[in-house]
Amino acid sequence: MDSDTLVRMIGEREMSGQLNAVDAIDLAIQRTRYLLFDPVLYSKWLNFGVMIFLGVLAGGGGLTNFVSFFSFFREVNLEAFYFDAEAYVLAHLGAILVVAVPIFSLAVIAGSALMYVGSRGTMMVIRAVAYDDDGIGENWQSVGDASWTYFVFRLELAIATGVYALIAGFVGLVLARQQALGDVPEPEIIVGIVVVTVVSIGVSIAYAFAMFSMRNFVAPLIFHLNVSCSEAWGAYIGIIQRSPGQFLLYMLIKFIYSAVFGVARTFVGCCTCYVGFLPVIGQTLLAPLFVFERAYSLYMIGSLGPEYAIVNEPRPPVPPMLPPTIDAPPPPDINR
Repeated sequence: MDSDTLVRMIGEREMSGQLNAVDAIDLAIQRTRYLLFDPVLYSKWLNFGVMIFLGVLAGGGGLTNFVSFFSFFREVNLEAFYFDAEAYVLAHLGAILVVAVPIFSLAVIAGSALMYVGSRGTMMVIRAVAYDDDGIGENWQSVGDASWTYFVFRLELAIATGVYALIAGFVGLVLARQQALGDVPEPEIIVGIVVVTVVSIGVSIAYAFAMFSMRNFVAPLIFHLNVSCSEAWGAYIGIIQRSPGQFLLYMLIKFIYSAVFGVARTFVGCCTCYVGFLPVIGQTLLAPLFVFERAYSLYMIGSLGPEYAIVNEPRPPVPPMLPPTIDAPPPPDINR
């Protein structure tokens, strides 16, 4: 099923507009001012800080390049290093497995738990910004289904990249062994290293793009359309096809904003004697930057049309009702 069909199927929502990366900036600024500065409530800032912190847990990133160790091998006696390491591992294989397997299992369980909490935190911040609801408990309970489908897809993506990392590491070990034994000519070893490196860079870029797409578009679409992650991906692909230029402009703006945000975070952390780097405290102090970043993606999607408006805008104040008019009695007739 192509992306256009998926877009039509998801609630029959109409894309009456185009992505607008510029107008969304002003709307996101206004939303941030409304949520955090009109008026300034420190309890609200703290609640946002807690939810934002939950959202950044196990936030993801690029793959670790498992072939970087080749530069180390060129500085040592490869044959002696490899065979010493191989002999040590074979001699202590049982002890290594006894220690490594439980540690690896605990790391996988802990990582999965953090990823689930992070997925739920991401949805909580979306709901808090969209509905102007800083209640931690209310947001936690309201995003259960959306968080689960988002978490499952993230977990599948992490498993896939982890499998690739193991394969790349195994290939790297084979190349190192062949170089240590001298069975393969040096040029062929270099070609193998280059191939593994190039593929690893490509996978890292693809993973980074997937995480960018998940956080900025797929997660809000899951929340707003109440669909599965795969269906949200289908709608997302249709959005890119509809406005490729504005999508690329949005990516550029987010890249620049990320750089500015990193500088601001370092500045705040240093000016507060590193207190600003602490969990929750840092997110609370920088709540306006986090809220703006989230609101920006929501308004970006909302520019597609009314059916994609995720943010519930505040209603204008209702003017006070005028008192009912009372008909005055007619004046007396002075001629009588």
